[in-house]
Amino acid sequence: MPARFQFTYVKYPELVKARKDSVRAFKMDGRFVKRTTVVFTGLHVNEIKSFDPVAGNFVADFLLWFRWDPDQNEKLNFEMTYGKVLAAAIREKYYDQNTNNNFISYDVSAQLDGIFPLKEYPFDRQVLKIRIKPKVKNKEDLILVTDISDDSFLRKDLGLRAWKDMQHIQFTSEQESIWSYRNPKYNNKLFQMNNSQFNYHVLLERKSDQYIIKLLPLLVLVLLAYAMFFINFEFTASRFTVGVTTLLSSMSFHNVNKVDVGHLVRIDTFFTTTYYFIFFAIIETVVASALHIKGRKPLAAKVDAAAIVIYPVLMLTMAWFLFQ
Repeated sequence: MPARFQFTYVKYPELVKARKDSVRAFKMDGRFVKRTTVVFTGLHVNEIKSFDPVAGNFVADFLLWFRWDPDQNEKLNFEMTYGKVLAAAIREKYYDQNTNNNFISYDVSAQLDGIFPLKEYPFDRQVLKIRIKPKVKNKEDLILVTDISDDSFLRKDLGLRAWKDMQHIQFTSEQESIWSYRNPKYNNKLFQMNNSQFNYHVLLERKSDQYIIKLLPLLVLVLLAYAMFFINFEFTASRFTVGVTTLLSSMSFHNVNKVDVGHLVRIDTFFTTTYYFIFFAIIETVVASALHIKGRKPLAAKVDAAAIVIYPVLMLTMAWFLFQ
């Protein structure tokens, strides 16, 4: 049988002494020790209904259950550490006399908050974190323990339209919080309490193929700018028209695919670099056409020939740097 409780050191003995309810605390090696109820916790995610990394939240539907010895804590509820419960309904609730265990399970829909770095967009990976803590008067009297390994059959593929479900991880940790807030009852002290927290992480990787397909028109624009070098100097106006039109089209396409996060992401770097390439093609046309007008046609042809080699080399170097 798994352990029903653990003995843990008391961080602030004065709080234990001040409590009116019965606390099984005693001294061991000169320090206060108390009994902490072990709550076996499990979670199975049914669906990620929405995920907005820019807004910093996602909505998940999941099954949550607790199993514990009710001797010290007859009732047990929960709350989200970062986020809010949208709906929760008890699926099962019973007491097993043979094992002296309470069991309760909930069908939960919750909105969870998080920080999702988008610097590598659209080749980023994100971690959706579901973090749960017990909602009881004295959270330090409980310790959450994972009830089942997620390598079991319970894991469900949660791949979204734009994301691949890579891995699920569950573990328990401690969360620190300020308690008492200068309460005169405790001599105006600030107590930093620890409470147990259950964590369920879903690791997602963005499907980059759809974004590569969307960026193919940009590749066409870059190649169109490269084609400027092959237009005869007799049609200099056409070379300028192609260059300016390509630059404006690229900027417009960037605006459509922009992610409003307040800082540059990888796709912004890619678009910005293409501006420099197209601008390079326009400047080269200015220089070469000026030489051609002044009668220095061989030198103008050499400038064009050099640009024909330099342009793709720079483009491949940029692609390697951005997508390595």
